[in-house]
Amino acid sequence: MTNNSGHNPLAIANHFIELNNLDNEKGLSLVKLIKLSYISHGFTLAILDKPLSEQPAEAWKYGPVFPMIYHEFKYHKDIYKITEKAKFPFESKFYESNFNDKEKEIMKVVFNKHQEDSGEKLITLTHEIDGPWHQAWKKGGHFEKNYQIDNEEIKKYYKKKIAQTNVE
Repeated sequence: MTNNSGHNPLAIANHFIELNNLDNEKGLSLVKLIKLSYISHGFTLAILDKPLSEQPAEAWKYGPVFPMIYHEFKYHKDIYKITEKAKFPFESKFYESNFNDKEKEIMKVVFNKHQEDSGEKLITLTHEIDGPWHQAWKKGGHFEKNYQIDNEEIKKYYKKKIAQTNVE
C-alpha cells in the first residue's frame, strides 16, 4: 500500500529546473515542468511504492497538475521559459528536498526521456483514455478542475507502463 510521505511539489519542480539548466539555457515551459513532475511521481509510485509528491495531483482540463507548481510558475505560461527556481515567499531560500538516490535516478531518467518532447506531446501522453487523469476527469464531470487523482490509480497505470516496456 502506498504511504503518504513525499516531497514538496516545488522542490520537485526545482530539481527539474536544475537538471534542465545543466543541459541548456533555454529553460522549461510551464506545461513541461508540470508533466515531468507528474510522470516522475507516477514512476516513483510504481517503482518505490511511495509518492514523490506530498500533495496529490489534480485532474485539470489539460491533464494532471500539481497546483503548487502551476500557481508558482503560472505567470511564465509558454511565453517565458522557466530558468529560476522557486523560493520561499519573502526569503532567498529555495525549495529543496532530500531526494534519495533512487528518486533522483527516476527523475533523471524521466527528464532524459522527455527533455526533447513538446508540451503538447506530454499533454497527449498524460491524457490517455482510461488513464489516471481520464478516470478522475470523468468522475469530476469535466467541470471540477481540482478533482484529485488517486495515487493507487497512478501507481497501477505506471506499473502497467513498466511491464509493457519490459515486454516489448
